[in-house]
Amino acid sequence: MNVRLGIILTMALFSISSTALVIRYLDGVQALVLAFWRMMTASIMLWVISAFLPKKKLSHEQKKLILFAGIFLGFHFACFFLAVRNTSIANATFLGCMLPVFTVIIESFQNKRSNRMTYLGLLIALIGAGIIQWNGLS
Repeated sequence: MNVRLGIILTMALFSISSTALVIRYLDGVQALVLAFWRMMTASIMLWVISAFLPKKKLSHEQKKLILFAGIFLGFHFACFFLAVRNTSIANATFLGCMLPVFTVIIESFQNKRSNRMTYLGLLIALIGAGIIQWNGLS
């Protein structure tokens, strides 16, 4: 793995890992406002990065898919930020760790086969979620 990719992944991991804490401890700020600023910050960062990359023309279909994904990402942020306010950080983390489970389920409905590493990652995610929830299963 090159250094640039490592730095990007480390920043992404830190950003994702700290989100629930930020949401939880900024009680004076509405959850939807936090979701807006997170989406705006991510959009600006991606725009700056894309300004320095070689440009390719996007097809009309690709533009529609990007818009569709962006709308649902915005809904995801809004719902996630509101949900974290109504549950514990451990429960929010637990639900976040369940993402690989849903991904494998959806892929099975699409008749896609996963390799052994996928199932190993799924097992690690489930073990991690179990450790987080060990004392507070509710």
